[in-house]
Amino acid sequence: MITSPQNTSLQTSQASFITGSPSGEFFSIQTKRTLYIWKVPADDSECALVKKMKLHHTKNFTTMAFHPSGSIVAAGDVTGGVLVWRGFGSRILTGVEQNKAALVKHEDEKPGVRGDDDADSCSTWHWHSSEVKFLSFSPDGAYLFSGRSTLLSILISDHV
Repeated sequence: MITSPQNTSLQTSQASFITGSPSGEFFSIQTKRTLYIWKVPADDSECALVKKMKLHHTKNFTTMAFHPSGSIVAAGDVTGGVLVWRGFGSRILTGVEQNKAALVKHEDEKPGVRGDDDADSCSTWHWHSSEVKFLSFSPDGAYLFSGRSTLLSILISDHV
């Protein structure tokens, strides 16, 4: 069980890998069709609030990776799809409601984002014919590497 003082815990029935962001600002686990991401407060922060976010998909996840910038996350699925969420965790916690961790909802359009997920947009690519086993961003974030058991793909884009 992962827990924090603000009751942002999650208990899973199966063991799961914990993935940390390069900055150490976020960590995540994947359970079937949901990514759970926690934002860890900075050491010098006056607020001890741990923010928990969820991102969903219609297929089971197999792997995930954080972009070096901290605002992009990618996940692979069992069908060979790769999803990239931009601007995750961008919802604002208001000052008065911060202690209650109430989220301010924005009515802006969020292309590709499911339901009430906390992201600005989501893109999906189908590069592989079977489940994605590996995802990693290059250190500068310019490339996203994805792989399955016998194939490696590289997304070359300025807009990963």
